[in-house]
Amino acid sequence: MIKRFKKYKINENFDIMEIPGRTQMGIGALGYFLTKKPLFDLVLAMSCEMFPKTVKTYFRHANESDILVFEGCWYYPLLKHVKNRDKKLVVYDARNVEYLLKRQAYTGVYRKLLPKLFELENGLCSESDIILATCEAEKEKFTKLYSLDQNKITVTQPGMILPKEGRAPEKRTVLFIGGAYFANFEAARFINEKLAKTLPDFVFRVVGRAGMGIKNRQKNVKIYGMVSEKEKDKLLRSSEIAINPILHGAGMNVKMLEYMAYGLPAVTTKLGTRGFDEKPFVISDLETFAGNIKQLSENPELKREISAIARDVIKKKYEWKAVTKGISKLFIKELEKKRL
Repeated sequence: MIKRFKKYKINENFDIMEIPGRTQMGIGALGYFLTKKPLFDLVLAMSCEMFPKTVKTYFRHANESDILVFEGCWYYPLLKHVKNRDKKLVVYDARNVEYLLKRQAYTGVYRKLLPKLFELENGLCSESDIILATCEAEKEKFTKLYSLDQNKITVTQPGMILPKEGRAPEKRTVLFIGGAYFANFEAARFINEKLAKTLPDFVFRVVGRAGMGIKNRQKNVKIYGMVSEKEKDKLLRSSEIAINPILHGAGMNVKMLEYMAYGLPAVTTKLGTRGFDEKPFVISDLETFAGNIKQLSENPELKREISAIARDVIKKKYEWKAVTKGISKLFIKELEKKRL
């Protein structure tokens, strides 16, 4: 949970800003509680113009900036209010094709919301000068779904802030981080109903809104819900192993990047490795997942090897300084073209 405005200086051209959204988060959580569907993002998009504090902060920085990067399409409704937007470069940093993901999650009456989501994402795709996709497969999906020119879409890696080294893992602690998305709810239930019962001497930590999908919690499952950045940092440093037992999804899993950045050895399904060229993970199907967790826990040498490789991959390929080298030149080139 972002409790206060934060600004990170990446280089001379790029800042990352995190804007608090506690009220919106509360509305999203209420939406899930009432419907049992991951409606948070869509609720945010449909209500983002209603929150003066968020809107004021957004406009102040947007009006001062030359380049506007949208991570997801949820704040797209605010774009029409930005001053001189025709002179600004608009970038859609797409973690995945949101419409296709939600089409898997929304069933019954909630499918009536899909046209609104299509309208949002299609609108941002149309108005964006550049779309950033995580892999070629996602680029192809965007191109076909929204009838886009492929030259508008650039495949690039997500950026990460590399945390300082230093972990103190507690033996037999297993971490899963997941938001309010149906694939994460499935994974949380699998952890509670299968893994926790098979491995009673392990403690499973479920962080994020994915924990809302668990009923009749096992004694060795701890549900943390939304946590502060400080608390998440502590959990990433103190857990022995991370897991990602998902069976659905698209794009690249950000949780895997977080695990790697902290040097946290991970067991994941093959789907959880999508978008990665290097795969410093233990890849497992669900039937052998518990066994692979146990084997990894009992193999200090393998844990050290995975940890070292994972952090090295992040530093060389996914750290913001590495990622922005290429996209800085692309953004500046396209901005200059737009202003000719």
